[in-house]
Amino acid sequence: MLSVRTESVDPTGANGRPEQHPFFPVSPFKFTVMSFCTFGAYPIYWSYKQWQRIRAREDSDIRPFWRAFFAVIWMFSLLPIIQETAGSRRVVATWNGQLLALLYLIGNALQRLPEPWWLLYFLSVFPLLPAVVTIERINTVAGAREGMNRSFSLVNILLGAVGGITLILALIGLLFPELGTTTE
Repeated sequence: MLSVRTESVDPTGANGRPEQHPFFPVSPFKFTVMSFCTFGAYPIYWSYKQWQRIRAREDSDIRPFWRAFFAVIWMFSLLPIIQETAGSRRVVATWNGQLLALLYLIGNALQRLPEPWWLLYFLSVFPLLPAVVTIERINTVAGAREGMNRSFSLVNILLGAVGGITLILALIGLLFPELGTTTE
């Protein structure tokens, strides 16, 4: 397991504050919206960004891409690292990283269920929210000059629009299958 150093190795700006937050910042609202609108791909991106920050902070040779690619497995390491970092920075994190990782894994397995039960897969985002909130608190305590990533970029809006429309159409198709049939 990767250990977490408590001292900051982030480059500092002229005011002595770190340039970047210890973890990739994203608001819980944005995380949830992007997770739904990307059909669960955003937590993989989020995981990749977290592992990038950990690699830089630890000066480690970990491979963020592969840890994100296998995010359902690597959450069992990532979430405890976030929780350990919170404790070292005096941020309260009362959740259990292993339990949340297990719930995330189970939530991802739900996509294999038949229609309409595969929609339960979208619940897999919720076990990650305590970690997202904790990261927001850790980053606030760190006092970096980097923004908190609450707004939606143009790419976020485009992905959200395409994914949101696709999700709505899929739900309509599931709820009203007769709309997709033709009679001759």
